[in-house]
Amino acid sequence: MIEDFTDGALFADFEISFRLHMTDSTCCGSGDDTNADHRPADGLSINIGNDLPDTFDMAEEGTGNGVRICFDTWDSGEGEAPAIDFWSGSGPDLQARQKFNGVTGASDGEKFKDGDGNYVWLWTQGEWADVKITVLDGLLTVNYKGFDVISGEPVRFDLLQGPNWLFAARTGGANETHWIDDLKIAVYKSNRTIITSIYPAPGEKLVRREAFDIEIQEMGDGKVNQDTVKLSILKDGPTVYIPFDDTAGDQGVGLVGNPGMTYTNGPELGVPALNPNGIGTAVRFDGSNDQGLLVNDHPDINVTNGPWEERAWEFWFKAETLPAVGQHQVLYEEGGLIRGINIYLTGTDNSSEADLYMMAWNRAETLWGGVERNQVG
Repeated sequence: MIEDFTDGALFADFEISFRLHMTDSTCCGSGDDTNADHRPADGLSINIGNDLPDTFDMAEEGTGNGVRICFDTWDSGEGEAPAIDFWSGSGPDLQARQKFNGVTGASDGEKFKDGDGNYVWLWTQGEWADVKITVLDGLLTVNYKGFDVISGEPVRFDLLQGPNWLFAARTGGANETHWIDDLKIAVYKSNRTIITSIYPAPGEKLVRREAFDIEIQEMGDGKVNQDTVKLSILKDGPTVYIPFDDTAGDQGVGLVGNPGMTYTNGPELGVPALNPNGIGTAVRFDGSNDQGLLVNDHPDINVTNGPWEERAWEFWFKAETLPAVGQHQVLYEEGGLIRGINIYLTGTDNSSEADLYMMAWNRAETLWGGVERNQVG
């Protein structure tokens, strides 16, 4: 345990570097640590927070309500390890994960490989490995064994104020050993100002451009006059604005327009927001279960008041898996067989890349990839 050395400073940006010796296995698999059948256990965690115990069980899974960075070498049967994880809060709020090769249920495509296509092992194979964990401006980078195994991944967590730093490890029946040397921790002062919440003004049911209240967290020397704060999304005067901040039920709520919306087939609500500097939450849609948000007809969107010479769509999305070559993954669609619009991903020959298309059709023309009506981005 390293007690607070910041004099109670409030911060969100930090960097941890150290050398790691995490190796050995005397049971449960191959003794050859260059073989995927090698199976050490269990791993270690770096825990940052104000409520950390001196000791705890399951050290590789971390503890506390702050930040947990976990090096888990033993797969418990669900394909979750070997992996490096970044968690926030005490619950199952996984922000980032990179899996590695080993005895695991993870698919080959999920396991980290170097530029030559070779697997990089999570255990250190009897040697010391360099580790550098950086969180700057809401983006996480983990450099391990000289590779950015996690690079610029958005992460969200409550601001840290005067936390302690707990390094914990667990040696399971496979007798893995864990050693750390040359530890360095840097905390960076920030003059950023963070809007922690936006809510309707008194007497209002919805957030409107003309009437909203905010809560601001100032850090460093940064000062903000609340009266000067503008919402970048709302200042453009959108016809409909859907924040996807819903956390329960099957009804979607729009902050502007609110045409009436229903979630179909039970998507996962209340997941972390995709915008690292954003607020609220996001919704996870599983395409294999045909999950979606059904938006009712509305005179300002698709009936009565049209046609419109210009329209714009803006949204954040993150694809957990990409479509196979020649396959499509729909992000947004509107209309029907006669005319309509959709925005979708199409798989390519490169399994790690996909093309983003916007397609408009009229009079029963092709839905996928018309010559002059299809825009790739």
